[in-house]
Amino acid sequence: MSCLQNKSNDLITAAKLLHKNELYPAVAHSAYYCCIQLMKHIWLHSLHKTDDDLKAELKKYNGEAKLEKKREKGIHEFLIKITERYIRVNSKHRKDLCLFSGNIWQLRELRNDADYLDNNFDVIKSGDALKLSSIIAPILQKY
Repeated sequence: MSCLQNKSNDLITAAKLLHKNELYPAVAHSAYYCCIQLMKHIWLHSLHKTDDDLKAELKKYNGEAKLEKKREKGIHEFLIKITERYIRVNSKHRKDLCLFSGNIWQLRELRNDADYLDNNFDVIKSGDALKLSSIIAPILQKY
């Protein structure tokens, strides 16, 4: 098991403990980063890329976006797009891609809500973040 997979496991364990202890905004953060760690694992170990490759590809990707007058994408959005492509090519079942794509963006939105918005992040949203990560993480672990 890679260090990133271990970190992912630790983060989901932390998310469950945080939820149990009613520290709801931190749940979304931990649940989301559990999935980010697994996407980074795919980049490094399944795609056999490096951190330098990631920086270069993101820079190239954003350079093309500037030429097309589109907004730049951050590293998380880039990893999500690359992971979607990887699952699409390597999946025997379209269901994996649909579940991943349909849920990762919702989890990302919950994390943004919890981390950046001036509002109440409650037990329901926290539970939603846990549920979404429990759908996404097993898919990512396959790849």
